[in-house]
Amino acid sequence: MARDGKRRSNKQKQKTLVLVLSIALVLAMGVFAYTVGLGAVDPKNDEEVTVTIPNGSGASSIVYILDDAGLVKNTFCAKVNARIGGYKSLQANTYIFNRTMSFREMMKAINTGDFN
Repeated sequence: MARDGKRRSNKQKQKTLVLVLSIALVLAMGVFAYTVGLGAVDPKNDEEVTVTIPNGSGASSIVYILDDAGLVKNTFCAKVNARIGGYKSLQANTYIFNRTMSFREMMKAINTGDFN
């Protein structure tokens, strides 16, 4: 009887380990996909794209403006980042970006008003 209990215990530990590793793998894949989704649309295309951010634009509307200009690789990832990215002082203005810039770089520029 003691051996059966030990076998069950080992099987339970193995199942738990497989579950934990599976969850860790799914989380790692999610973080990777999120990071890639915020990357540059075309790292080799430095053609300038002019974008106008109107007064009163929130982070979500800026995602759509950038997406319409062809500057967003993954709209879902951009929306998530717009919510959690801490962009508190988005500056209305006309910006010149390019497709080699990541979403975070563009939002940082809009948030700080950095026109360089």
